[in-house]
Amino acid sequence: NWLTKITNADALPSDETVEDELMQLSATVEEKMELCRHKFQGAKFFIEKTFPDNFAVQNEFGYDDYEGARQNQAKMIGFMENFYRVAKKYKVKLIAKNYTMPMIDEIGTLRDALRTADNDQEAFKSGRPVLTQDRIIILNACWIETLKVCSAGKIIFHNNLAKYNQYLLPDSGGTVPTPPPALALITLTTDQTILQAIILKIAGNALATGTEQFKIAFGDGNETIGTLANGILASYPHDYNIPGADASGIYTITITPVTAGAFALMGILQFDNCKLMGIVTIPAAVQASGIQTPNNHITNFNMQPASYSKLTSLVLFNNDMTASNVNFNMIGLDDNGLPNGFANFGGGNAAPTGAGITAKNNLIAKGWTVITN
Repeated sequence: NWLTKITNADALPSDETVEDELMQLSATVEEKMELCRHKFQGAKFFIEKTFPDNFAVQNEFGYDDYEGARQNQAKMIGFMENFYRVAKKYKVKLIAKNYTMPMIDEIGTLRDALRTADNDQEAFKSGRPVLTQDRIIILNACWIETLKVCSAGKIIFHNNLAKYNQYLLPDSGGTVPTPPPALALITLTTDQTILQAIILKIAGNALATGTEQFKIAFGDGNETIGTLANGILASYPHDYNIPGADASGIYTITITPVTAGAFALMGILQFDNCKLMGIVTIPAAVQASGIQTPNNHITNFNMQPASYSKLTSLVLFNNDMTASNVNFNMIGLDDNGLPNGFANFGGGNAAPTGAGITAKNNLIAKGWTVITN
């Protein structure tokens, strides 16, 4: 009911709250980093006292790796792992020079604390696109219910001006406004904890003239401008690897229109083997004839009903989609009514169930080739 939707909307954390939580997690990581740095610097006195002029052993402890690790949390975790291992290796000699076993064990404790803080931060980052999508869905549900109530109120109290005005929404001018639109962007999440170059491919449809542009932001500060041309599948490669630095992590890629109406002129989206994970969001403005995102780890491929209007090829082979999401996309294709298409939901995806199986059979009857588990 309406009250439930209002309560759900009130319970949502604001974007500022989410940002504050991320800042707190980042501050915790930095706090643990500083403790690790201090621990190593404090140990150097005892290492050099135990192994004077033995640079090979000093480098075993990480002397030659410290500068590259001190500002990088992933590298610092590995650094502390090695520091702890070598300290235990030479514990007898270190203890003889008053670097005690509790002092050695503290290295492992600090390593574990840093790893936990880093995992918490990365888990929060990877869950943020899901949180954003949930916020949009819940707020829109509340808004739509509000519109229904206000529309009914104005009909009931059409001859009572005071009551009628109570059902006018802010800035509505006395008319029923439309719900706020969903974000006009394509969102992808790529898991680059193990670095791999990716290639996004996008082609224009028959109405594209070669002048319409869109922007791809890869999530690491790098961006590129793409151009849509009729039937030309253009490639947009990106490598997250930075020589001399550890750029591993999870990145959110966004694609936004530069030219007004550019999304409506996208004909083919092809994101093969891009290490995509979690949710992929395709807005209603994108009405491509073909979308292929095989060989990724997508769990939820999320499209608006309008995005199925011209779609005759949907290849989501070898992802991690749930049965409910396979059903959702199968029903979207079936509801659209186009004949003679191709859909591949095989590979690592769940098998359709219930209404999804019905939609699959309907598509086959319309001349579609449909592959599922």
